[in-house]
Amino acid sequence: MIEGQQERRSIMKKWMKAGIAAVLTASALIYGGCGGQAPKSAGSDAGKIKIGVVQIVQHGSLD
Repeated sequence: MIEGQQERRSIMKKWMKAGIAAVLTASALIYGGCGGQAPKSAGSDAGKIKIGVVQIVQHGSLD
């Protein structure tokens, strides 16, 4: 009886590992396709540079 339980556990562990591997593979494929760059348009944005401006101010509650 104990031998049968060990065999079932072994089979269950194999299926569990296969299931986890399948979920990880599926999530990598789903999220991997979302990280690409958007195609550049040949419109009016060509050659323009974006500049960010930061203004540092003092506030009484932050001192």
